[in-house]
Amino acid sequence: KAYNLGITMGVTKTKFGDTAITREQMITMIVRAVEKVGLKININLETLTPFDDDNQLHTWARVPVYFMVSKEIVKGVGNNRFNPLGEAKIEEAIALALRILEAYKK
Repeated sequence: KAYNLGITMGVTKTKFGDTAITREQMITMIVRAVEKVGLKININLETLTPFDDDNQLHTWARVPVYFMVSKEIVKGVGNNRFNPLGEAKIEEAIALALRILEAYKK
């Protein structure tokens, strides 16, 4: 269902993958999901100070990650690093979901 909604792309049309998801993947999927319920993602990347490991961010993850950072829904890991390719933890996903709910509750 997530594939059909465009929330995740998987590695093929029938396979998601055999490894844990990364921090950038987690954030991108969550942003795509909340976009489906009407959240507008609008950010000017030119005005932001990039993380020191910004070169590790995939192009498709750049807007979702920096949008969530700009809204203080997600943070880096310290020392101006984001660790986009680090394994996403369950606790991070829960905290992220709670912060989104708080930031956008009506």
